[in-house]
Amino acid sequence: MLADGGECVSDLGAVRDQQTLFGPIASDSTAFRVVDRVASEKLLDQLRAAHARAFLGASRRAGAVDD
Repeated sequence: MLADGGECVSDLGAVRDQQTLFGPIASDSTAFRVVDRVASEKLLDQLRAAHARAFLGASRRAGAVDD
């Protein structure tokens, strides 16, 4: 979901429509439980940083961003 730019659990629907690209997708209830357990701000910051790195890497591979 994060790789596809999603910001909430309901955005998993967009990823589910692309299972060939993303593979099996967690159910909404499973995803919610994971999000609900991200209680620390540090972990949330780490997830945001990982998303930013993945987005930048994908953008570079697509030629949308210079090195």
